[in-house]
This record gives sequence, structure tokens and C-alpha cells, in this order.
Amino acid sequence: MDAAYWICSFANNQWNIAAELADDPMDSAFARALRGGIKGVAMVLDHEVQPLTRVWCLFEFLLSSREQLELVFTTDVGVVGDDDGCTSIDIALEVGKKIECLQVTQCQASSEEDKKKIFEYIINTLGSLESMDGQIRHLMGEMLEKSLANVGSATDSLLHRLGRK
Repeated sequence: MDAAYWICSFANNQWNIAAELADDPMDSAFARALRGGIKGVAMVLDHEVQPLTRVWCLFEFLLSSREQLELVFTTDVGVVGDDDGCTSIDIALEVGKKIECLQVTQCQASSEEDKKKIFEYIINTLGSLESMDGQIRHLMGEMLEKSLANVGSATDSLLHRLGRK
């Protein structure tokens, strides 16, 4: 109960999103919330990893990293790499494969002006859009490693209960 997580789809007024945005991405509702003392960000991914194809979601990802917030990818079956939840390696692999070919340069925005501002911010912060690709892949790699370890532990436990170990 002491931790607060930013979930954009619940926190922003999706019917008046223009009011949530600002000329400078660092003045947006996204940035204010992420710098406001929260513990982490839960990025809800579908099987197409659509949030990672949207520039504002990439901005959240980058700012979460800069603010050293816990960033987790969630799916319909749980948190990828979570010790107690998502032990489905299939989901983690599917998401990982999508992220493997993800390119920030191909991401979309409702507003070309927003896209331009956020791409400029990413380049000024990381040096290139490709560096952002690398950060996303690195985080997904960590989550895949956790998922694999969790599947191994869950399998060993079940085998033990079945009398096989």
C-alpha cells in the first residue's frame, strides 16, 4: 500500500489528452508524475507490444530509467519475470521476439509535433534513437532471464511434489 505505480491509461484523461501534454515533454503530466515520488511504472503490453510502438510510451520508458524507477512489463497473465506471477515462458518469449525487431524510428504518435519533440529528447539524452532500442532490449533480456529462472524453479518444485526429484 506504500508504493505508487504510474499506469498511463488510468492516470491520464484519455478523452482530453491535449490537456495532459505540454510543449516541453518534461512539463507533461507524464513527466510530472514520473518525477513525483512514485516507485515504478507498469507498462501493460499486448501480444503486439503496442505501447513500445508509441512515442509517449517510449518517453515514459526513458524517463523511468533516468529516474531509476522500477519498470515492469505486464501482460494478461502477469508481470514478465515476476517471482510469484508470470511463469509462462511462452508469453515472455513472444514479447521478447516482438521487442527484438522493434525500432524506435518506426514508432508512431497521434501528433507529429509530439513525435519530433520526443525523438529530440531521446537523441539529446541518449545520443541516438538506436540507443533507445538497445535499452529496451536490455531490459527485456533481464526479464527473460528472470522468467527462465522462475520457470525452472516452478518446474523443479512441481517435479519434487510429483516425486520425480
